[in-house]
Amino acid sequence: SEAAMLSAYQNGHVNIAKKLLADGVNPDVENEAKETMLIIAIAKGDDEMIKALIAAGANPNARNKDSHPALSLLAQNGKNEFISLLIDKGADVNLQSESGRAAANWAATYNQASTLELLHSYGANLDQQNENGWSRLMVAASEGYLETVIQLVELGVNVDVYTVVLLAVK
Repeated sequence: SEAAMLSAYQNGHVNIAKKLLADGVNPDVENEAKETMLIIAIAKGDDEMIKALIAAGANPNARNKDSHPALSLLAQNGKNEFISLLIDKGADVNLQSESGRAAANWAATYNQASTLELLHSYGANLDQQNENGWSRLMVAASEGYLETVIQLVELGVNVDVYTVVLLAVK
């Protein structure tokens, strides 16, 4: 059952959870915080369970309790293999949290230049702004992430020179 699979996984019995998943138990079972097993596995950094859940048809647009999509959580850590798998399974590359942040924003925030390139190849809007009006370029520049700034410029983002210079001077 769904409850048994979730309980097994949350208590460290990964093999039992994987067996139940393989036997057809719904991969989108939620915990008390309304987070699916995919979100829980991403938060734990459990690569094998992430793969198993994606293969079992887990919702690729699942969100955590703070409304951040699975892609955004993976982008923070540059988990490009899983980002590709989720997008191939239908994840919305531009899906935003309630605060207006999508996976590309998190990739810029955590200096994941290769992830930005991957997201761009799948159609991510690299000029999208968050709720504060900050673009991915502004975020990367304000953090001092030269590699990410260079990557964004090479990918053709809208360069607002005044803003970037102003942030670099801070």
